[in-house]
Amino acid sequence: MTQFNSDDESLYGRSSDDDDDDDGTETLADMIERTRREQAAQREVEAEGTTDTGEVQDSTVLPAPVEPPAEDGFVGPPGLVYAQPRTPYAGTIWRGDKNMFERINRDDVSKPKGTRPAGYIWNEELLGWRRTEAQTMVDEARLAAQAQARQQPARAKGVKALPFGPDVPDCTLIEYSFFVSACGHHVPLVWFDLLTGAFTSAVDTCGGPSAAMMSLERGDRKNLLHIQGIARLLSHESLTDRIRAWMRAALLLGSNAPYKCKIMIKPFTNQQWDYMGGYVQKDMGKPHYRLFVYPAIDAGVYSA
Repeated sequence: MTQFNSDDESLYGRSSDDDDDDDGTETLADMIERTRREQAAQREVEAEGTTDTGEVQDSTVLPAPVEPPAEDGFVGPPGLVYAQPRTPYAGTIWRGDKNMFERINRDDVSKPKGTRPAGYIWNEELLGWRRTEAQTMVDEARLAAQAQARQQPARAKGVKALPFGPDVPDCTLIEYSFFVSACGHHVPLVWFDLLTGAFTSAVDTCGGPSAAMMSLERGDRKNLLHIQGIARLLSHESLTDRIRAWMRAALLLGSNAPYKCKIMIKPFTNQQWDYMGGYVQKDMGKPHYRLFVYPAIDAGVYSA
């Protein structure tokens, strides 16, 4: 199990049922849910047709289910062609019927090098990056929101777009850890309140499974109060510095601020959300301890 130190900077760097206008058209979500139910029923029939030794009886042999194993990614309903969700990865082209970015060079059967893209799984048989079900749902919601936004009035000149939310191009759900200190001083308590409001708004903007948690705790060496937290937001890996700038702006730090502020934030690498959630609560029960969680959960749900 990974050991952490609070001063270690390396950790951070329905539609309505009463809708009278319903024309009976099946939505994408309905199609996917129907397909999943049909495939589940098919697997049950296959299971009933097996013997105690695991051999399949000849009279009950059925075709393989449409959906591949979970490790091969998500396949939508037959006949559905997904829109391209982002710019293609190097050497790939989008195949909407397969819900994947397929390798152009079909003679190259080697596994891709580097970090696996968030929300995608390498399919060795088809040679491409196929989306997970969760990423597919996120992308479809984002594309629908962007299509709707294009019909709205343009943003006022000089107003910067937020570095998170469904309008961010090629966005995915990214989990971050962050740390805020006052450079040799206790962080002002108002900083905690300001960030509470900021991250509440950010989670509401991103929607879905987005979340945030942070606490007020003391360091092990200098015993200074600082803020430590985690967040799950719809964003892009290239926007981490802009999220840091957004946090600094949320603290209302002007040129005459009495304290210097240091903000460290970085996407998770090998950390797990539940474990990090427990780590954020490690000072629970101490006099200085304060906790913010949104959406709300019961204290102590996570354990480090």
